[in-house]
Amino acid sequence: MSLRRYLPKIAAPLRGLGIVLFILLLGSFILYMTEKKQQNVLATNEPTIIKPAAIAPVQNELAKINKEPQPSIKTTSSNPKKVNLASQLNTDRLPSLTGKVPDFAAIKDVKQKKNNFFAWLLEFVKKENSRISSLRERILAYQKQKLQKKPLLPRDIIWLKSLAREYGLSPKRYPHHPEFYPALLRSVDILPPSLVLAQGANESGWGGSRFARDANNLFGQWCYIKGCGLVPLRREKNQNHEVARYNSTGGSVRAFFHNINTHPAYAPLRKLREQLRYEQKPLSGLVLGDMLIPYSQRGKAYVKDIKALIKNNNLSQYDPSKIPSELVKK
Repeated sequence: MSLRRYLPKIAAPLRGLGIVLFILLLGSFILYMTEKKQQNVLATNEPTIIKPAAIAPVQNELAKINKEPQPSIKTTSSNPKKVNLASQLNTDRLPSLTGKVPDFAAIKDVKQKKNNFFAWLLEFVKKENSRISSLRERILAYQKQKLQKKPLLPRDIIWLKSLAREYGLSPKRYPHHPEFYPALLRSVDILPPSLVLAQGANESGWGGSRFARDANNLFGQWCYIKGCGLVPLRREKNQNHEVARYNSTGGSVRAFFHNINTHPAYAPLRKLREQLRYEQKPLSGLVLGDMLIPYSQRGKAYVKDIKALIKNNNLSQYDPSKIPSELVKK
């Protein structure tokens, strides 16, 4: 008996099964390539987590930065300090920080003016560091929960993803990517008060600059939307930036913290800060200040001025003397 007449009936379902298998294989391949492309890409150019055994000495890190060309910054500014990231912040979750810059220029006694400026700005720095410390505690709690294989609530996952986006990280691979928590903790971290105080004094002329008085801008950050700030008097004709205007001093401080904690130019600073935490060493402004070479076109000369301000005004007294034991083992 010939089987020819039965072949079409048998081949039809086989062809359908083949098509299904082909689609499944194609989908698996696309998913694999997508994951491979995203591998270790939680942040733009963030380094992977540092393990104690692989930590290089700070001197080697500095030598490497000094020899290599400056990082390529994918922003509208060639100067990493002049990037206004305030619009990316999730202000709904943040406490209100108010306050205008006092008239420090009216204080004739130089020493008194300096003391008043530091005491005033220090309160804003403490508030921002306190807010960031609270975020770290919550992240660490979720990390510990994950390590204990306890599921997170949907609202906790939403919060983590939202925070990751705020800090320029990609939450797409959460919760499977092992680098999610380390990368987030690398960015969500405090800054030494001495460093912020010294830069605020340097950039704002002890609070007396035009941008500090009229725009609450203490750190010289730029913006690129017409009317977003004040036009510099010496701005070149081929430039369109403005010095960002903030509604309060707190807004300027918060934007400065966010810039240091997210901009690719300061990845070495964040890496060194993480290293200091692993070594249980204090977060010193004098140490982290060496990583501020990209902040100014003056480079090393600018860093030298900032460190001199810290030393001459004994600002290191405001830095944390020790780092709390908060690390969770993998």
